[in-house]
Amino acid sequence: MKNSIAHRIADFLKDFPPFNFLNADELLNISEESEVLYIDKGNILFNEGENVHAFFYIVHKGAIQLQKFQNERYETLDTCDEGDIFGLRPLFAEENYIMNAIAEEESIIYGIPIKQFKPLTESNKKVGNFLIQSFATNTRNPYAREDKGKLFFGNQVIEPISNSPLFELQPAPIIKKIVTTSPETSIKSAAQLMSKRKVGSILVTKN
Repeated sequence: MKNSIAHRIADFLKDFPPFNFLNADELLNISEESEVLYIDKGNILFNEGENVHAFFYIVHKGAIQLQKFQNERYETLDTCDEGDIFGLRPLFAEENYIMNAIAEEESIIYGIPIKQFKPLTESNKKVGNFLIQSFATNTRNPYAREDKGKLFFGNQVIEPISNSPLFELQPAPIIKKIVTTSPETSIKSAAQLMSKRKVGSILVTKN
């Protein structure tokens, strides 16, 4: 039964980055250690300030709202739909969660084990590059043409570049805190650097 479920998870994951960069064996190995979570509408997957889980998550069905307490109330900062990953940055940065994750509707979530996935970010260049670009552009999917979604939130968030021709006519935003790193920097180190410098994005530069 477990093997059958693992194949179903792998069949779903293969259509979404960064899992589509994995070979069949890597994908199946990850899927065999993954968890399937059913979350009722209104139930919480994790709370702001909670210790990080051993998994990050991808939405199989349903929708998950990412909420943060600000302005004396909880505000929905983003909504994750089918194929969206979330809960990833805190694991690399070794931080507690900075938002709540709550089911907007009945949802099925796959929990991807960070212990098995993390080595792939170093051994698989495409997976590593995807995550580096996600952190650099503050998007869940930097390769998406339309709604890229936000990877995380903070005081120094840089919005994804618009595809609209009007973007060329807009003044460039002034970023007071620019943090740079090299392409050789690991995902974990980049996330820790952003946390230390209290910025929401990082610029990857070549010498």
